[in-house]
Amino acid sequence: MASRCRWRGGGDRRGARMTLVAIGILACGCRVTGVGCDATLMTSVQPTDTTIAVGQSFTARMTELTCRGTKAVTEEFSFASSDTTVAAVDSVSGIVRARAPGMATVTITASVTHSRGTVHVQVH
Repeated sequence: MASRCRWRGGGDRRGARMTLVAIGILACGCRVTGVGCDATLMTSVQPTDTTIAVGQSFTARMTELTCRGTKAVTEEFSFASSDTTVAAVDSVSGIVRARAPGMATVTITASVTHSRGTVHVQVH
């Protein structure tokens, strides 16, 4: 990979390579030994599944951790609903609003690692 990449700009090339390696490790979920921590990516979704009444709202969240759950990964997420007539979700903030009785699934996707999480929403 390094032989096909061309460095542009000043600064420390070693630091840039280490950053690329770290991003690659997080993206594939690989383990690193001898670096000081385990780089396996762990994800968590809040809430897991929820039941709310028409007109109520909540915020869906996903967190990503590495180093055995001790370090948060800075990430942006997008949100989508399987049925916007039942539960609409703001694609950036993750605020879910119950619109009509039924069931919907909110999918949360990480922009860099492409990890996904789901929240099943029952509206009554």
